[in-house]
Amino acid sequence: MNLFKKLLARARASNLQFHESFGFQVNDAPVIWTPNRVVNQGLNYILNAAFRGEGVISSWYIAPFAANVTPAAGLTAATFTSTQTEFTNYDEPNRVVWTPDASASAQELINSASPAVFTIGSGVQTTIYGAALLSAQAKSSTSGTLAAAGLLPSGLTGLAEGYEVRIRYRITASSS
Repeated sequence: MNLFKKLLARARASNLQFHESFGFQVNDAPVIWTPNRVVNQGLNYILNAAFRGEGVISSWYIAPFAANVTPAAGLTAATFTSTQTEFTNYDEPNRVVWTPDASASAQELINSASPAVFTIGSGVQTTIYGAALLSAQAKSSTSGTLAAAGLLPSGLTGLAEGYEVRIRYRITASSS
């Protein structure tokens, strides 16, 4: 039995792992990082695009959300807007493009140098609870692919017109 447990532990330790997080910054305040999940739709996309060359997506967009709801593994682009209540009270006409700083060379992609900037509008939504990475550009779109979504430990509350919310997305991969 001990040999079986050792083999099982070794098999688990050799898994490919993704670690990802969203970073939120309001105006010039410090960045708040929150872990998130690569949802099943995102995992399937990664496998199919990387190993089968299927449907490679060249542009990804960040979308904040207004519901205090932990993203589930089964969340998809089709259910994101209604389940997470997409936050649309910002002046930019569409979801903001995620532009990684460079190609992955240290098993990491991040948009630290060019965070997605959302300028808060005059609407009724004033709290952001999290963000997602999607392939569709239009606000509230239910098409495309949802790669990842993350919930803040507590919402960014009291967002007033003209505030700037900068969102970063970082994903790293490792294998042992």
